[in-house]
Amino acid sequence: MKLVSTIEQKFFSWVDKRNPEQQEINLRQRNIYILPTRYGWLMLIILILILIASTNYQNNMGFMAGFILLAIGMLSVFYTYRNVRGLRIRALKPQSVYVGQECSFPFEFYNPSESYRSSLGIGLNKKQVQYCDVGPRAKSLFQVKIKANKRGLLKPQRFVCTSIFPFGIFQVWSWFKPNHVALIY
Repeated sequence: MKLVSTIEQKFFSWVDKRNPEQQEINLRQRNIYILPTRYGWLMLIILILILIASTNYQNNMGFMAGFILLAIGMLSVFYTYRNVRGLRIRALKPQSVYVGQECSFPFEFYNPSESYRSSLGIGLNKKQVQYCDVGPRAKSLFQVKIKANKRGLLKPQRFVCTSIFPFGIFQVWSWFKPNHVALIY
């Protein structure tokens, strides 16, 4: 466990150097990460099995099915990345709350392009996100709620913006650290 936590700390220190604290972040190639989901890895295994079987039995229909699946996978990489590229996320000032209440960290998503952005998730980690949509050339307000357990200043480590749109084969995400803190009474 200690090795895993050490690797995780080193990785997140590298991420924090690439994405320093800021009020607004523009999602671009430098700060967007993409990997296959569980279903993406399953699709890759099935694709490899189809292509091996097609080679073994010299089956042209198998080759066609395999290459069509490969094309769908490659298009999924492109469209999943395109769903978040160019978005601007601005952190707004959170309101002060009392201990035991939920503190809302508001974010403003701005989509400068003509395309509709679907299923954009934002949260503290990739497993606990809340989803929203942003229209073309539109702004959308979204809030992440964090339970305030103790008095003082509440400053989350980092937030994640993620999406698996359109096919769920790939997941794209970006981490960012807003420079706002919430005062807990």
